[in-house]
Amino acid sequence: MSSSNRPYIALCHDGRVGGGFFRPRSCNAARSDNAACGNRSFGPLQSPQENATLPQTRHLTRRHALLVPLALFGCGAPPAVFAPLHYDYLPPIQLNVATVEVDQRFNPSGVPPDVTAQDPAPPVAALRAMATGRLQAFGVTGRAVFAILDASLTREGNDIAATMAVSLTIYGADEAQAGFAEARVQHNQSGDINDLRKTLYDITKTMMDNMNVEFEYQVRQNLSAWLTTPAAPDTPVEQTPLTQSPTRQ
Repeated sequence: MSSSNRPYIALCHDGRVGGGFFRPRSCNAARSDNAACGNRSFGPLQSPQENATLPQTRHLTRRHALLVPLALFGCGAPPAVFAPLHYDYLPPIQLNVATVEVDQRFNPSGVPPDVTAQDPAPPVAALRAMATGRLQAFGVTGRAVFAILDASLTREGNDIAATMAVSLTIYGADEAQAGFAEARVQHNQSGDINDLRKTLYDITKTMMDNMNVEFEYQVRQNLSAWLTTPAAPDTPVEQTPLTQSPTRQ
């Protein structure tokens, strides 16, 4: 690009930013197509002597031109923050076993149509949080195994399908299976997706609310003999607000 057509950006004394294209020094008209600061504009530098006679604004031009994109970038909206999902504020499920184990038997594929990697609250992590936050061992023998069987999130165009499935198996002191319960929830959603991360987060949060209710129901229906009776029974999960986090001390 010739010096006749070089673009420039200038920082004016009053804080405004101007710009335009330089014209030859011999031109008797205005020295730029667009005035930088009111009627003031500057031609290209031609010599060290001329450099010293130009206003200070000229020396600020290049430095502040580099800062302009950074200033514009800094004006963008901050990234969204998604709260971790936890369930230790819900009524505990106390089991007459010595230990509680979590067994993850499902792993997302990580390739389309799987979109679990884009979920701020991955379903596997949410299900694990439910197990560690709610299942409690109150016995001296035996063990309980909480298994994550499915925690899939897939997307086909504007359609999202989600499935969660878990099981709880009780083993006695002799390691023979003594009880079993399984819970499963599904969710399908169609429509425009403006923010995929937020959409996935909301789906996972809704499904976990449903899973907490369904899981406790199945445990109480199928493993009642392995539940301990607390001195003061807690409020059933069906009556506990699932959309509010507890107040932490």
